[in-house]
Amino acid sequence: MAVVVDANLLVVMVSGNVRGPLASEQVETWITAGEEIHAPGLQPYELASALTRLVAARAMSPRQVLSAWEDLSELPVVQHPLADDLPRIVDVALRLKRQSATMPPTSRWRRTCPPTGGRSTGRSRATRRRLEFPVRLLQETTQ
Repeated sequence: MAVVVDANLLVVMVSGNVRGPLASEQVETWITAGEEIHAPGLQPYELASALTRLVAARAMSPRQVLSAWEDLSELPVVQHPLADDLPRIVDVALRLKRQSATMPPTSRWRRTCPPTGGRSTGRSRATRRRLEFPVRLLQETTQ
């Protein structure tokens, strides 16, 4: 199985976030298991933007960011240029938009604003199957 990582997961790993050890452990598990780790080609820019915001907020020093960037650069992540998959990306985005438009406003709110306790409701498993790719939240993989 291949894994697609979001930039947020990688930022959590290196930013001192309390969830960092959990994220690092999961990525290490994928690497040890020989899972292929993939990301969109824009991910380095997303990482640079997030790390810059952390420096601006004084949550990380420029030296810490440089070290984090070097650590993240060593991860075996296969970058995929968006142009290669643009038709599929547009198709998935349109399906997500159509689905969101048919949801009642309270459902949209619940999906985008996690309830107290830090648990995100995310998309239903049935919805994920209809989208033809398995999306699992990190907390789902550790339960």
